[in-house]
Amino acid sequence: SPYSLTEKFTIVYGDGSRNVFTLELGAKSPDGDPLFAEQWNLKNVGQNPFGVDVFPVEGIDINVIPAWHMTDANGENITGKDVKIAVLDTGIDFRHEDLSDRRYTPSVKAAFINQEFSLTDVIYNETMLHGTKVAGILAATAGNGKGVRGIAYNAKLTAYHKDNTVFSYLTKHRDINTINASIALDSSYVYSPDKESYFEAMFENGIPFIRAAGNEYTGVSFHDGTVYPLNCVSVKADCQFNQTSSFNRGRYV
Repeated sequence: SPYSLTEKFTIVYGDGSRNVFTLELGAKSPDGDPLFAEQWNLKNVGQNPFGVDVFPVEGIDINVIPAWHMTDANGENITGKDVKIAVLDTGIDFRHEDLSDRRYTPSVKAAFINQEFSLTDVIYNETMLHGTKVAGILAATAGNGKGVRGIAYNAKLTAYHKDNTVFSYLTKHRDINTINASIALDSSYVYSPDKESYFEAMFENGIPFIRAAGNEYTGVSFHDGTVYPLNCVSVKADCQFNQTSSFNRGRYV
């Protein structure tokens, strides 16, 4: 089990003496992931590791553990093995101990792919931390005795920087299986036909483009000064989906 378990057993000798042994299994074992027990998004038992005022609700998680015990056509557990994920974000610190083994380099080279970061960047550049966090959620290495565990912990990652990536590079199926864009661009109201054509090319090449939407749920302002949720309520519309940009409402996203 990836979750933390402590097992105690007693050995009684012929002379009546006994020894009690404690065995740590799962997360706390040398080949576990010590912070897995705090990842309530993966396994939510109502834990509150960071002491927030509103506790996570038990059972509200992505139910991924049963998937890890499923097998593919080759009889292997489903772990993300052989899956290549392009992370369109702020870059990834691949020197991180939970990410260093996850990096792959596409055959197509460009300056915005897998940019290197200095130690100074990692410490002081807060913007690049987002891509590293996303990468950890996606595919942090499992069973290395360090940190957390990613959802697809055997997948490979490559980083495309969101500010200067040429989208045509994301349409090459031989180098990418799926694209993750957990970036907040919800406040753009302009339809972008060039991006739409790239999304269509990704779709036709069998590359799912997975896009975060609704991050500015409480912050997108309309021309009359109202905020997104208030505007939804006033017109009795469903506020669940933020459909304010071609990036979100594209038919191939």
